[in-house]
Amino acid sequence: RVSEFLPVTKYRSLWPPYLVTLAKKQNKLRKKYRKTRVLKDLEEYIHWKRVYADERCLYQQKQTENQLAWIAQGNNIWKVVHPIFHPYSPALSGLTTHEGIIKNPQTIVDPLADHYEKHFETPTHDYGISAHVEATEAYTNISYLPNIPLEQISIDEVHSALKRTQNKRSTDCDGISAFHLKQIPEEFIKIITIGFNKMAETGT
Repeated sequence: RVSEFLPVTKYRSLWPPYLVTLAKKQNKLRKKYRKTRVLKDLEEYIHWKRVYADERCLYQQKQTENQLAWIAQGNNIWKVVHPIFHPYSPALSGLTTHEGIIKNPQTIVDPLADHYEKHFETPTHDYGISAHVEATEAYTNISYLPNIPLEQISIDEVHSALKRTQNKRSTDCDGISAFHLKQIPEEFIKIITIGFNKMAETGT
């Protein structure tokens, strides 16, 4: 008989006892309602289901924030992103051009720096084009408005919105399709949701 020892790193950590208790209570009330079909039992089940969902979202959000804080310290980010890179990828020895192979790092970096500085610089508008003038005026008017905090969204709301979308490959004006959205990893969805909530607090 052979035993197989597998690492436990790929499994999620144990939930705290209060979350386990809420999950058991929710399951117990659901079974009770299925047997009795009484309105009172249904209302009690829905109440505790919402309590459990809210507590679970808060716990997962706190876990994600702790992980992001840990990643921001020192070189911890490489402990997360390193497995994504292929170990057999060849190292960059230089860029091949018509003049030969460029190996000087400064010569390689300067064109990239110039390109991205120009790409992210403040745009210049042509005031001879009416569309540019209208867009500039609209942006100026919006910039004078006060920052109004938006309502926070939960991860469950994001999941339900993704489930309601049809699994089509047709893209929108930004080149994004519902099929691509459903392929986003769970970690990215949590990061995007927390980032949106952070910006929504100040209304920026």
